[in-house]
Amino acid sequence: MPSTTLLAVVPTQIARIAAIVVGALVLRWIIAVALHRTLRVSLAQAQRIGRGGRAAQSRYEQRARTITSLLGSIASTVIVIIAVLTLMGVVGLPLTPLLASAGVGGLAIGFGAQSLVKDFISGMFLIVEDQFGVGDQVTIGTVNGTIDEVTLRVTRIRDADGIVWYVRNGDITLVGNRSQRPAVVTPAASQPPVDAAPEGSAPGEPGTA
Repeated sequence: MPSTTLLAVVPTQIARIAAIVVGALVLRWIIAVALHRTLRVSLAQAQRIGRGGRAAQSRYEQRARTITSLLGSIASTVIVIIAVLTLMGVVGLPLTPLLASAGVGGLAIGFGAQSLVKDFISGMFLIVEDQFGVGDQVTIGTVNGTIDEVTLRVTRIRDADGIVWYVRNGDITLVGNRSQRPAVVTPAASQPPVDAAPEGSAPGEPGTA
């Protein structure tokens, strides 16, 4: 009897495990396709509008790709965690001790890598809020120069002497961006008034004395 029961249970568990894995992979694929199509449509619209020149389009493309990659990573992490926990429940492993150990390990890793996490979160907000981008003239702390590259962890700046500075995004507390000044509208030159022709004179002929 026990062997018969085991033979009846094992195929059911295998089928459930396969369904969970396939479901997780399909869900991740659907999210990846949706994000890719959204990114492609967004970049196509930006190129079609063509506002701000190549620098602005490159900056917009960088932001769009970064946000898309970030959303994809978050979705993958959530799907993997849910799938693993569901598989553990199907197999029959106790979840309470594992979750407690994971919580303690997560706290230890969090304390050890809190500066790295701070850099990534700060970099994400710098890009999403468009505080500066590649090619901008900025002042960050005591560094004045041009933005060469912006990543989630560091920002690379080149000053007037050609020195490249790497600033961790978590250390950026104050930014001055000279490239985001409002456009100055120059008033059109006033045209000299046209003298009205005296009464009785034909158009185009000088008036009589």
